[in-house]
Amino acid sequence: MKKYQIFRPGFLGVVLICFFSDNSQSEDTNFSRLVDQGEAEYERRLFRKATDTFSLLVLEYPKCVKCLHMKGKSLGRLAENSSWIKAMAYVPRALASFETAHHLAPENKAIILDLITFYERAPFFLGGNLSKAQKLRKRLGEIK
Repeated sequence: MKKYQIFRPGFLGVVLICFFSDNSQSEDTNFSRLVDQGEAEYERRLFRKATDTFSLLVLEYPKCVKCLHMKGKSLGRLAENSSWIKAMAYVPRALASFETAHHLAPENKAIILDLITFYERAPFFLGGNLSKAQKLRKRLGEIK
């Protein structure tokens, strides 16, 4: 694979066909299949593929909370399993995905828990913030 090649041509072709389908019912089915595929990739620890899948979904559906949340989780796992240099590229994107998902669904407990974990574990210069984590933990207590 080339250094800057992000997607495999075959996969991208399938995704584009799914997105540009004329049948709206088929589009919903394709969306569900892609979400399921991304979740399966995440569960199989194929975090780069999961990130690619959820990134494409977020491009097409920018208000999809589940897509944003899973994109953030996938990017976070990539950062955990990468060198510091690569992690510094993944972490801001993960934070942006988590914060956008939280903004769209402020009552979602799973997103809040993942955002708390991010704020507690990330270095401050990459977005870690213990005071934000404490505020979210207090907010989480109010939701329950």
